Amino acid sequence: MEFKIYGYDSQPDKLFKQFAELGIHAVTGGADSNAIAAAKSAGLDYYVCTGAFGTSNTDLYCQDTSGERKSWFFSSGCPNSPELRAALLQTARRLAQTEGITGIIIDGDRFASPASNDGLSAFFTCFCPHCMKKMQEMGLDAAAIRDSALAAYRFIADNEPFDIDLHIDNLSAWVDFRRACVTESLQEFFGVIKKINPALKTGIYIFTPMLAPFAGQNYDDISEICDFLSPMIYRIYPYPDGIACLDHELAAISGWFDGKDDVQRKLLGDLLYTLFGSRFDDLPSADILLSKGVSNWLVVTEAAAAARYSCSIPILMLEDEQISASVNALEPFCDKVDFFKYEKNAFEKLFPSNGVQ
Repeated sequence: MEFKIYGYDSQPDKLFKQFAELGIHAVTGGADSNAIAAAKSAGLDYYVCTGAFGTSNTDLYCQDTSGERKSWFFSSGCPNSPELRAALLQTARRLAQTEGITGIIIDGDRFASPASNDGLSAFFTCFCPHCMKKMQEMGLDAAAIRDSALAAYRFIADNEPFDIDLHIDNLSAWVDFRRACVTESLQEFFGVIKKINPALKTGIYIFTPMLAPFAGQNYDDISEICDFLSPMIYRIYPYPDGIACLDHELAAISGWFDGKDDVQRKLLGDLLYTLFGSRFDDLPSADILLSKGVSNWLVVTEAAAAARYSCSIPILMLEDEQISASVNALEPFCDKVDFFKYEKNAFEKLFPSNGVQ
């Protein structure tokens, strides 16, 4: 099994030589010329990672069903904002000309997920003028989709009555719309890179197969337009903001069932199954998920689902106390594993001088 790792310390020259000795073949970081040179000297591949839609302009944030602007991932804005799309393509052009790198990985090219910073209302986005116009241009009834998203939001948040037969077609169109927009953005991003430097490897930090549909990411689409996928299979993340981490995302979804009776729980399970492929009505409580994380069985299940795509390189949380067990469990069907992110104590625990435990 080959290993990659995200991040490094203030002495990459020394650290990267250690990486190479311990069987790590690649490192990911920013467009840092010193680190790139150190990686080359140590014989490591170096990947540059970039975010997609970060912005300090709150006017570019997504709009929820009530028209409120919402930040959803480290101050990310709307994936359909022309300004942010243009900025992303400019980033692609700049990074594609970086000397000495092996490839480019994108993170955050998606819509809001259940565990977004601004909560459930951030997930039910985006209905900004750009998105509404784009829906109409795609032949969709944008106003009806927004009304159905609002009805679903009120059902989940406030237990208001919800008619699934009335709203399911519009909500399915909303999910498909998000998928189409994310795929389009990635096609543009990767296309610019390959046009400038076809030799560069292109990849994405992507949600796991179970969670990807919530964020508008589709494995079938994306695997056709980049060189590799790195599903973020983070079993546990012991910090407040755990966007993309299995424990935090599933905890958020588990919370959607709180305060609902059996009929409402079944209705919500039916809705989630129809839209996203799983019912989610048998999840542990949010408190249990956040304190204990998910099982290694789920880590293996999600990695196995992603492994159907030959370009899958799962990325695991290095600080997880069960990281060794996770790596060993993945070995039968994964020939490469990535780690997020470098931290000295966690790294030395997993990579003692004689290799992985």
